[in-house]
Parts: sequence; structure tokens; C-alpha cells
Amino acid sequence: MKARLKRAVELLAGAIAWVQVGWVLRTTQPGDKIVVLDIDNTIADAWPSFLRPFDSQQSRLASLEVLPNVKGVAHDAPAAEGATIIYLSHRNLWEWPVTYRWLRGNGFSVRPDRVLVVPSAAAKVPYLRRLARGRHVTFWDDLSRGHETGEIEFYTDVIDLLAGVSLTYRGWDDIVTLTGKGLERD
Repeated sequence: MKARLKRAVELLAGAIAWVQVGWVLRTTQPGDKIVVLDIDNTIADAWPSFLRPFDSQQSRLASLEVLPNVKGVAHDAPAAEGATIIYLSHRNLWEWPVTYRWLRGNGFSVRPDRVLVVPSAAAKVPYLRRLARGRHVTFWDDLSRGHETGEIEFYTDVIDLLAGVSLTYRGWDDIVTLTGKGLERD
């Protein structure tokens, strides 16, 4: 029963995200610039939070620090130039409210219809494909996991899929260059 409920929530999140992308496509024009930002380990320094105790997942997410320099380059500069900013994160649907509040509280330009949560890193690809049709999309995402264990793994299957999408992918190396740190375990 629990697995069926989880799957139903994932499907609901996917349907909501699909509608959100449709709304972005209706409110932008071909040729417009769209910046898609992942959150964890891309704009937020998430991995150290796994090494500390928290009362809840919500409080852990609310406590995340913004990674240095990434906001200015990946968010502030494109927003000042009029780019549409979208957040596409591998998080659960029930984490959407804390995600939205965190973005607002940390000075990101954010609208409720532009915060998309999906159940996996791979689930991001169909939304990116759809957004990239006729738009200039830049996608920022480290596409990695395991920082807290010291054994970083990359979602190479997702990175390979992105090669077939007409967008500019800014990944791990770009984020490390901006932050000045490897995001690895100290």
C-alpha cells in the first residue's frame, strides 16, 4: 500500500510539473532565454546537512546554505537580463513548500509556478526536452550524489541523455569552478 501511495504522489508531482512547463511555454516566446536550476549541490550546499542531525527533513532543507558565487552567475545575472528562471529539483512533492520558502528566503526570484519537483534525476529530462524546443535553455545541475559518504557518483545516464537535448548544460565542473570548492567531504 505504501509503495502504491508513493507512486501516486510521484505521478501527481509529474503531472503538476508537466502543467507548469506548459505554462512557461505559453508565457514565453521562441528564442527566449530560460535558465533551469537544480537546488541540492547546485545552488544549495546540501551534502553537509546529511552529516548533522535534524528534527525533520523539512528542517534540514530549510537550513541549507547557498553555495558561494553560484547565485550571482547562474541566477542573478540571467534574471537581470530578463531570462525566465525555473527550479527543477529531485525532491518529493511534500517538500515543495519548504523548497519555495527557502528560495524566497535566500533572495532567488521565484514564482510558485516555476518550482518543479520530480521523483528522480532522470525524470528531469522530459521536462528539459520540452522546454528546449525553440527556447535557449541553460541547465545548471551537478547531477551527482553520495557527497556525504565521500564516494561521489555521477548520474552518467542522465548526463548522456542531456547530450541529445538542445540546451547548454552547466554541471559539476562549472559549479566547482564557481564555488572554489570540490563539494567533496572535508
